[in-house]
Amino acid sequence: MSAVHRILHKKVIASLFSLPLDSMFSLLKERLDVSEILIDSKNRIRLFGKDMHRIEEINSYLIQNNIPIRQIRIEEEKLEDYFSELIGGGEIG
Repeated sequence: MSAVHRILHKKVIASLFSLPLDSMFSLLKERLDVSEILIDSKNRIRLFGKDMHRIEEINSYLIQNNIPIRQIRIEEEKLEDYFSELIGGGEIG
């Protein structure tokens, strides 16, 4: 496996509840101008890139607006897994 295949990157996964996921997604995009965001195949909201560094701001906004959060965590994953998720799942290579 080449060095490129072993690259890890950090991402934020925010598991949220209380609102329909689509509503939460729209809220983050429209009210907080979060652009690097997606809903993954496990129905979690994922932030990445520059927006993952705004997690404290996003968390504060949700708390101030009485939106409960089950979990927010920063984790690492293989670049292949990240890319696979972006294109809708399946295996790469």
